[in-house]
Amino acid sequence: MNDLYRELLTTYVKPEHITSNLDEIDPTNEKHFKNLEDAYFGLGVQRQISSSDMLPELVIDLKERCRKFIIKACVGIRKRYSLNDPVMAAVSLLDPDNCVDTSKRPESLQRIFELLPRLVPKCLNEQQQIDDQWRKLPSLINKVDSSQAPDVFWNQILLKEDFSKLANFMLEILSLPNSNAECERKFSEINDIKTRKRNRLITNTIKGNILARQSILRNSANCIDYNPNEKMMKTFTDKIYKNEPLSDSDTDID
Repeated sequence: MNDLYRELLTTYVKPEHITSNLDEIDPTNEKHFKNLEDAYFGLGVQRQISSSDMLPELVIDLKERCRKFIIKACVGIRKRYSLNDPVMAAVSLLDPDNCVDTSKRPESLQRIFELLPRLVPKCLNEQQQIDDQWRKLPSLINKVDSSQAPDVFWNQILLKEDFSKLANFMLEILSLPNSNAECERKFSEINDIKTRKRNRLITNTIKGNILARQSILRNSANCIDYNPNEKMMKTFTDKIYKNEPLSDSDTDID
């Protein structure tokens, strides 16, 4: 995301104002803008301007609209992502190509252990096992496909017993929301489920509805033509309606 944000800024912001600390850059500060004729909006815009008999004022209007569109994109990125978050910078090594490239990967996971203490095993011996498996990972460079998406790649590694602890740790990291947008989508789903007439649904029921929706979408189906498998059908018994005392955590979504 940092690279995308920097690339967008270079289209209309003067190079001397694009510092390494991206959080300090105000994408709306007109004092740092390039002259409109020097801004870059892609070959398509350039060819459209040069190949047509557009009036000068229309050319200026087109470029201003393009710049406003890019500025809005930059503002949206700043709003949803912490560009200098050390956690995001550290977990960039989860990219499969970086993981197996000895010139890009850190020698140890110690830095990530410090940044994500809640995901790290409390036992030092287990931490060492994860770190040892990380150090041995480049030996698999010819046995795994590093061009896959990170979650697919680490699921592939999970099948190898000698690297299972490392793979589980990495998959836990990948499960963390990486932007406000992820949380916003989940709350939006909850609001769709907890309508005025269904306001007394408990947390476990809401969680079940969300997971069911994810499962259906994952299978490219919908609630009309989705066919539960045999294992699901066997679980649909009266046992799922057992009356049990509710804890505070079961009723904490208002």
